[in-house]
Amino acid sequence: QFSQLNYVDLRLNELTGSVLSGVCDSIGGVKLHVDCDIECDCCNHEVLCEEECTDVSGWHDSDGEAYDCAWYAESDNDRCEGSDFENDGHTANTACCVCGGGIKGVVNPSPSQSPSVSPTQQPSVSLQPSTAPTQQPTLSTSPSQQPSFSPSVSQQPSVSMQPTTLYQMQQRGALVVFYNATNGDEWDDSTNWLSHAPICQWYGLICNNDDDVIEIDMFYNNLQGLIPFELGLLSN
Repeated sequence: QFSQLNYVDLRLNELTGSVLSGVCDSIGGVKLHVDCDIECDCCNHEVLCEEECTDVSGWHDSDGEAYDCAWYAESDNDRCEGSDFENDGHTANTACCVCGGGIKGVVNPSPSQSPSVSPTQQPSVSLQPSTAPTQQPTLSTSPSQQPSFSPSVSQQPSVSMQPTTLYQMQQRGALVVFYNATNGDEWDDSTNWLSHAPICQWYGLICNNDDDVIEIDMFYNNLQGLIPFELGLLSN
């Protein structure tokens, strides 16, 4: 179950295939955004994948300039069918929107949802042991009180940066699979991915105060491949 995750944006990449039914069964109310050519039973393509259509610029059929797409749109005839009036490699049914052709493009929501702001939303401060030294002022002034214990405390900051629960390890493992399955080495931005940094500092991930990943925003980041089933392991 995706009990903490609430938003995944994987649009405008080079992902192929389909979103597995097991992932759809697990996502609950998660807003999952994928490109419109990816089969996905739990993605609302009708809302996210509305299409615009533009007539091929300057096209007219072989009978002359008067018989352009505007003429086809205004005329009641059956010349949309067939290829008898081909010109410049197009017929009306490939050049004109009214005949089922034209240049189509997906109307995606504004890229203002880009994860460029995500680094400022990371709760990284809470993961750092910056407050630890201020909590040991008496040890440095009292050498008779077994100062050998002080180094052991100050030498442990890296432990707080590592997964400390089974779920955190599972979460990191699922994200590693996601990285490898979508050709992460070729992403436009893969800052901190697969590093020792806390996963909340990995590019495109947003966490809550419990360090659970609640958003994955990979909008227009050159992802390629299949969306792995392991993404469904992101739960608490």
